[in-house]
Amino acid sequence: MGNTIKAQKALEDGLGHYQAGNLDVAAEEFKKAIDYDPRSAKAHFNTGLISYRRGEFVTAINEFTACLSIDDRHAKSYFQRGLANYRLKQFNKAILDYSMAVKYRENHSLGYYNRGLANYHSLNFHHTIFDCSMAIKIDSSYDRAWNNRGLAYFQLHKYEDALIDLKVAQKLNSNDYTYHNFANTHYRMQNNQLAIYYYTITIAHAPNDANLHMKRALAYKQNNKLQEASKDLRQSLRIRMRPRPLMELTMCQGLVKSYKTAAKTFERAILINPRSHSQVAFHVDTDCFS
Repeated sequence: MGNTIKAQKALEDGLGHYQAGNLDVAAEEFKKAIDYDPRSAKAHFNTGLISYRRGEFVTAINEFTACLSIDDRHAKSYFQRGLANYRLKQFNKAILDYSMAVKYRENHSLGYYNRGLANYHSLNFHHTIFDCSMAIKIDSSYDRAWNNRGLAYFQLHKYEDALIDLKVAQKLNSNDYTYHNFANTHYRMQNNQLAIYYYTITIAHAPNDANLHMKRALAYKQNNKLQEASKDLRQSLRIRMRPRPLMELTMCQGLVKSYKTAAKTFERAILINPRSHSQVAFHVDTDCFS
């Protein structure tokens, strides 16, 4: 039996084990295929898939690169290498890989979406909008593309555009992250009542999220509902003690003239973060600490 035939058999056996979820056995078969035929692009690609699933991203990148050295138009290898680079926070490399993936595979909505995600983390928000728009053009039901384009608009302070996209995302797939993004956008637009409404929905699904309680507290505070704000800040602190909620609670207590209580809360903030003084003192009448 020639090496090419042996390589093909090992590859087929490996694919069978991979589909059955036997990754270790599959990896051994793919290695045999490579040993028999080092230029087996499929064996390198599938070895890369297994490495990726194991969280071995550097090894995965090497295998996808080996595949591409044999077949430089293999869109799946560019895409998977992009995913691995993204997981390693090598966003510029991921962007290049996704660009090659969309070049060699027509209507690659996943490629555009993931390039948009890498651009988002690289703070290239205009590019994110373009990529998500391309993904939406290919698949108008792609809720995450609508959501991420909305987030990019949000980062560019185009809040009305952000809300339009987030509403579409919510209709397509109503879940916690769409409500949370709604809340953040309304808060930035100073629509505090709506922000409170959406934070409340999100908190119902994640009651132990300290950040959500603090964010709703800030919306309450902007609406001058200091009692509700204080309640949320205390809940945030019960979940996780941090300087920021303590500082915000200090301000709420000062605003309702509970100066002694505010002073004690302020002292706790100082113990956690000595720099709190410069961040908070100007918000509260300094006479309350005399």
